[in-house]
Amino acid sequence: MRDLTVLEDPSAQEWQGELDAWLDTLSGDDIGLFYFAGHGFQIEGLNFLMSGDGKSLIPLDALVTQITARARGAVIVIDACRNNPYYETQPEDRLEIIEIDRSTRSIGYASLDELSNAQGGLAQLANLRGLSAVAFFSTAPGNVAEDGDQPGKGSPFAIEFSKQIERRQSLDEVFRKTAIAVNKRTDERQSPWRQGDLAFNVFVSGMRALPIP
Repeated sequence: MRDLTVLEDPSAQEWQGELDAWLDTLSGDDIGLFYFAGHGFQIEGLNFLMSGDGKSLIPLDALVTQITARARGAVIVIDACRNNPYYETQPEDRLEIIEIDRSTRSIGYASLDELSNAQGGLAQLANLRGLSAVAFFSTAPGNVAEDGDQPGKGSPFAIEFSKQIERRQSLDEVFRKTAIAVNKRTDERQSPWRQGDLAFNVFVSGMRALPIP
């Protein structure tokens, strides 16, 4: 692993600056791994991640496009299908949609009224094509992921994913074993799912010492 950046509750400005800096480190031989834990929404079938300041939204599809444009492959892990914090609000303010790919954006702002009525969970990514990216979501489309019994101790997904990612096994095995463990831990209320694929195996913590027959 060549470079690791960790952001805690980043503002919109920190999102933009650190994302640009990280993207600049990627080359055509790299695998870009992006992990997000927090609040996420879908508005009219598009997915958005909330910045730490609670004032801005980052379009997930545009983020994936940015990574795949720079790297050989992208691994996107999203533990963001949480409960909607604006569900019972009736504010007049609005949240800005951050333009991270410098393209014409169809939505410049999202009102808090729109967010209060946003559908639960996230939608499938619209721009995941070919074998350049794989996304792993903490729960199925339209479902809400659990935060866990103890605040600050990690969600069921984060706990199980962190166990598997440290083991010498392929990313495919990490995804499958995490999904099984989370489904069991939540009494089948939550089933992680994946979308897309890569044309090669990825081993985050290394390969096994001996090949499996």
